[in-house]
Amino acid sequence: MRLKDVIYKELDLLSDKLLVETDKKKIKELNKQYKKLYKEYMAVIDKDWTELKKDDVEGVYDDLKPHRKKIISDEEYAQLIDKWSKIVGEQLYTPEQQNYLDRKELLLSHLVNRSEEERKFYLERFEYDWAHRKEEAEDRIRREQEHIQYVNMINSMTPEELKRFRSLRDEDPERDKLYKSVSEVKTKDEE
Repeated sequence: MRLKDVIYKELDLLSDKLLVETDKKKIKELNKQYKKLYKEYMAVIDKDWTELKKDDVEGVYDDLKPHRKKIISDEEYAQLIDKWSKIVGEQLYTPEQQNYLDRKELLLSHLVNRSEEERKFYLERFEYDWAHRKEEAEDRIRREQEHIQYVNMINSMTPEELKRFRSLRDEDPERDKLYKSVSEVKTKDEE
């Protein structure tokens, strides 16, 4: 379970108590607790968002904006995890760790009826893919950018330049090696 989820549950409980409570002194005390806990919750959310943005290669989390100017340090975040782990009685995780555990659990649930060798193979592949997911995302983005540049280059050519470019491409000796097994198909009209 993530730290922000635990704090949110506690906030939810406090808000329910506030709705039911009629004693003004208790309401004042509950409001004070709620504000303090809400401040802690927002600090955790901001820290989670900055960490997600830091590791985000594909730009999925670009729209996330922290609510505060000052983001809590890693030590403060670790202290909060320890504090809330003791309160809840279970280990709490960062969003990255929780995402890893969720995906691994999902994979294991799909491998229930598989042999031990298959499980081992898929788990090793999962670990490798997880460890190299950032490089793969960067490589995919690089290929997309190269494709966009290539298309822009082709689109910016004049008809004469395009014709010359295609003729040079067709005369490339390496091209024959690449397309060695490609056969030419002719229609009946061409024969």
